[in-house]
Amino acid sequence: RATLIPDLASSGIEGSGRAERLGCVRRFTRRSDGGLLRENRLSLADEKRSLTYNILVSPMPVANYMAGMRFTPITMGGTTFAEWWAVFDVTSGPPQVTADDIGDNVFVAGFAAIGKLLAR
Repeated sequence: RATLIPDLASSGIEGSGRAERLGCVRRFTRRSDGGLLRENRLSLADEKRSLTYNILVSPMPVANYMAGMRFTPITMGGTTFAEWWAVFDVTSGPPQVTADDIGDNVFVAGFAAIGKLLAR
């Protein structure tokens, strides 16, 4: 949902595809500048509580971006451990600045949105 992630204007699956279908492409646009991001679903495993995707188009200076998420239930306290990883090449600018930007702005915002969604 666009309201859960700051600066997200819209998000949706392209065409008539379904979000759980492998190969589907999700399209995001940013509110602040209209920046476009398109990602391709590579795997989705309910039994492993995991997914992987790659980015096809990004406003960030990255190429060969591959990422994944995995959620592991923790029996003590009824909580869940969430892991989100990414590997990518930086196409321009200092690599550490881009890595920090993705960590601070993409991952932190994503985890905050997941937390808001689950708190409902």
